[in-house]
Amino acid sequence: MQKQKDAEYIYRDVFLWCILTHRLEMANIFLGQIKTRICSALIASKILKSFAQHALDHQSKHTLNNEADENVTCLQMAIAGD
Repeated sequence: MQKQKDAEYIYRDVFLWCILTHRLEMANIFLGQIKTRICSALIASKILKSFAQHALDHQSKHTLNNEADENVTCLQMAIAGD
């Protein structure tokens, strides 16, 4: 039981690292491995929206907002899977 819990924390931490380093495809892979996806997906969405607010140009803001919207879709899939 403890090993499963530790693995869950590791997957969550690596997922958030992927979001912070803008490795979104890899993040989606790790999101699929997390049992409690909803909280992690909400945090990732907030991080991406925060990145968009601080983007320096319009193109970057547009790209980051689109990625945040895609992450919301991942969140919806996570809710459907739980």
